[in-house]
Amino acid sequence: MKKLKTYENWFKDIFKSAENDIWNEYMSDEMEKSHGYNSLMDAAETGNLKKFKYYFPKFKNKINNLSLNGLNTLIYVVIGDGTESDKKYMIKTLIDNGINYNIKYDHKYFYELIKENRLQKWVKETYPDIIDELELYKITDKYNV
Repeated sequence: MKKLKTYENWFKDIFKSAENDIWNEYMSDEMEKSHGYNSLMDAAETGNLKKFKYYFPKFKNKINNLSLNGLNTLIYVVIGDGTESDKKYMIKTLIDNGINYNIKYDHKYFYELIKENRLQKWVKETYPDIIDELELYKITDKYNV
């Protein structure tokens, strides 16, 4: 009986552990295969900074991948849930590692989708070259140049 209880505890620990969440790993793999939506995108959309830091090294080479909706990880950070400081960290990490920031969602660039005024101001102050570049793209798109 004692050994049975030991095995039962091991089995429970496998499913409770944050690092070895087999079910979430399986579903993440399936979502990535079928919809292009990976665990890093999920962490970004839910605003879970701890998961984002955990998955970033694993998905660093896939940050520019697009989900079935045509969105990359940066867009998921901006439209997702999360605190202002968590979003700042995620945005900085993604931009510093070469994310494609030219992706549009609902005909808007990532900085236009930011709802928090302080976060939008921080992005404009921290990355003025990127904002100027996106503004130029917006003008050329408007006039079909």
